[in-house]
Amino acid sequence: MDAERHSDTASDGDGDARASDARSSSARDAEADLPSTLRVRARRREAHADEEAGRVLRGEHADSGSGRFELKDDSAARADRLRAHFREAFRSEPSEALRQWFRAQEELRRGKEDELSAALSEDLWEDLPALSFDSEEARARFFHNVAVFFGSPGPAADLGRARAGFAVALTHFAIDREDGWRARALHNLATAIGNLASSATELEESVRIFDEALEWRTRDREIARAVTLHNRGLAFARLAELDPSRAREHLEAGAKGLAEAVEIRARLGLAEGLAASRKVLEEIEFRLSRDRRD
Repeated sequence: MDAERHSDTASDGDGDARASDARSSSARDAEADLPSTLRVRARRREAHADEEAGRVLRGEHADSGSGRFELKDDSAARADRLRAHFREAFRSEPSEALRQWFRAQEELRRGKEDELSAALSEDLWEDLPALSFDSEEARARFFHNVAVFFGSPGPAADLGRARAGFAVALTHFAIDREDGWRARALHNLATAIGNLASSATELEESVRIFDEALEWRTRDREIARAVTLHNRGLAFARLAELDPSRAREHLEAGAKGLAEAVEIRARLGLAEGLAASRKVLEEIEFRLSRDRRD
């Protein structure tokens, strides 16, 4: 597996921000706050909670009479039980519930159950103000991870909600720290805008925020830097489409950053990321060469 998966970019991703990335980050955040002697116990609780959520997701529950076999809900009852399960779970332990919720969202995405996915997202958004956290740090990370989800393409995509979630995170992570959380939040905000932007103005904002993230993601933190340069290149490629009068300028700026991402990923042997960056760079170079011929 690419070392990028284990860097401080664990909640980042090339291209579309993915809910699964935020789920993984959320799980690590919650576990990191525990003393080592309690982590095994916490993992067991998480496994039990995942098993319970999985049964609800599949519409299965024990016969209250015999307890010896499982009944299967119809689709409407399954949806109601799943929504009720997460309402209760979020009010009890928000960070653990979010990990389960991301897993459920992945299953719903695979099953193309967009209506239920959107309903769960709406429930979470409505309940956010009532959730309580052990610390402001936990709250900021939670809102960041929720924002990653709403900033990703899908049935619940909502740039306004993503912005609101990232605003909570960035208020807490107001200065750069060695753990890179402010740069991570900036990167994911810029990615969300790049994913869901509908205007050149929004994409220009996305590029500016990527540039701010790069102020911390220097060559000394080059794995994270490559991820941001890649996504910034995607934003420039889209910007060229929405601002054709300056298309060449945007494409050249994107290509320059992508070339640096390719160099970093090639030198460090990051095969998956390297293939992705090369592909985007080749597409941009093709567009530039076509424009020169025209």
